[in-house]
Amino acid sequence: MRFHLAPIVGLLALVAACGGESSDVADESDLSAANHASAVRTCTKTRDRALDSASSNSAMQQATVTWTSCVRRADDSVAPRLEKNLAAVSSPDRGGVAKLMAAYRTAAGVVCDAVSDASESFGGFIATLQRADCRGEAEAALAALIDAYADLGKKAVSVVSTSEDHAKCNAAFDADTKTASTTAAQVTAARNLAGCIEHDVALHEPTIVKRIVDNKARPKSTPDQITKEVHDALVAHGAAARHVCAMLSDTGSSAGGTLAHVEAAMCTANAAAQLADNLVGK
Repeated sequence: MRFHLAPIVGLLALVAACGGESSDVADESDLSAANHASAVRTCTKTRDRALDSASSNSAMQQATVTWTSCVRRADDSVAPRLEKNLAAVSSPDRGGVAKLMAAYRTAAGVVCDAVSDASESFGGFIATLQRADCRGEAEAALAALIDAYADLGKKAVSVVSTSEDHAKCNAAFDADTKTASTTAAQVTAARNLAGCIEHDVALHEPTIVKRIVDNKARPKSTPDQITKEVHDALVAHGAAARHVCAMLSDTGSSAGGTLAHVEAAMCTANAAAQLADNLVGK
């Protein structure tokens, strides 16, 4: 999901600085990182062709699982470049890229289990495919965040979209940025946007819980326990995404500075918007 980014004074310059062409693309990890977006696109094109020609449920399932694995390999391939960047600025996250990605995937998997349990097709193949597709979309979302916010030695992939998604959040963000005359105000505006979209995500909780209860998908859990499970899953996903975004913001030229906090907050907002899309789409 690509959501609306309104211009912030200095933010476009920041993106250009973080995502501009790098002169140190030399070793194997750098070359792999620079080709990350292309690799992800190839994964998706291969999946689409496989789905178009799939003649059975198992073939559809396999195409989706293979796509997820393909995107995951592409995401894992940038870890050395991210670690190199983090080490260069003595980031507290250096040495932890793999762990942060793993935590994000685990949290996304728990959300996807809830999505499947809440499916109108619960118990059938469609719900199983939805779980697999949800995991793939989560991995693709991670890939999009990497391409938009990490310095991979190549121009960053812009994160843009119409303002129809989360319209109230975007409107408030636009209003905030019009009066944001300092970097601190820009940080506040970006964090408010992230918080607003995370609130939108939380609005899906009652519907998900009701569907899980109606499906009798978790017979060992009471409705109150299911409510807590769904809430905790979404909160954990948000926390994992924030940690990944903080790490990614430390890989660019603004690492350690106030503008990096703007990047991290915008990344978090995008992650929340992508999660909301995944919830609505199922």
